[in-house]
Amino acid sequence: MSGKFKYIGGDIAVDFVNTVGGWAFRSANEGQIGYRDVVVSDKFENFADLLDWGRGAGVISESDTIRLLSLSKRFPVAAEQVLDRAIRLRRAICRILFATDRTRASFTSDLEVLNTELNQARDSQRLVPAGTAYEFTWPAEDKLDRVLWSVAVAAAALLTTGNLGRIRQCGGQDCGWIFLDTSRNRSRAWCTMKDCGNIAKVRRFRERHDKKSEPRTEKGS
Repeated sequence: MSGKFKYIGGDIAVDFVNTVGGWAFRSANEGQIGYRDVVVSDKFENFADLLDWGRGAGVISESDTIRLLSLSKRFPVAAEQVLDRAIRLRRAICRILFATDRTRASFTSDLEVLNTELNQARDSQRLVPAGTAYEFTWPAEDKLDRVLWSVAVAAAALLTTGNLGRIRQCGGQDCGWIFLDTSRNRSRAWCTMKDCGNIAKVRRFRERHDKKSEPRTEKGS
């Protein structure tokens, strides 16, 4: 792994949404919708980045990564199309998680993006023995969109069985990363204390210091 990605969301689909440098609000003329869904900078610069993320997230193995990277060089147009799908899926998941009006047209289109990817993932799944029970898995075949299968299934599971009330967006400036707040009193405010949390702490300290340094004005002057 390149170290380009961080996995702090508590869920595969959430970590997938966090493959950006930050999420920003829409500009006022487009209509602010109450949460950030505009990419500040994209960490998916090429198909290799998508594979790198998938390997770090544990959805593909090291050997899978090597084979798929080789395959992408043989079929660069197909690999670019999968990358485009990944970016559309990421934005759709982000918007679905924070949708307040589930009747609006944009929400419906986002759900269609997820359902399309979910259908492809389900079509590729196979039921196999697993000890004394069975489990769903994907055959070890070289498909360029294999990373998206796990993401789509994870997103569907989060939406249907997860605690959506625990989903938060980091309050850090130019961040907006998503995470599942599993703290007991649901007080987590930052993606990580080491990053945005520490920046906010330093900013508050400087603001208090600046206030104390302001010259006092004598009453009546």
